[in-house]
Amino acid sequence: MAWRFLIGNIVIWACFALPNFLFFDLIPIGPTRVMCYISNQIYSDYFAYFVNPVMYFGLPLIILISFAIQTHRNLRLMRRSRRLKRLERQMTSVKFETIFTEYRCFIFYFR
Repeated sequence: MAWRFLIGNIVIWACFALPNFLFFDLIPIGPTRVMCYISNQIYSDYFAYFVNPVMYFGLPLIILISFAIQTHRNLRLMRRSRRLKRLERQMTSVKFETIFTEYRCFIFYFR
């Protein structure tokens, strides 16, 4: 089962990264410096409006929030005790701080 997930993950990410090899060019901007440049306008729009916001922010945020909700739900289902309540408060603060940090990093990236 793990091999199937591994092979599937490799295939999906290879298909996702293949256009990078085709449409990214290195342009010299000095004697020792080069810059990456997207040579295709359609791929440039795809990269700017889909890859950056969806793949690097939206999808990880959705995964993070869904696992946070599942963790919160599982903690609620467990037996109530003083130690469990403290653990639930700690987990809630960690979840909110993680989501806030990711959002803050995304906003500063696109400024």
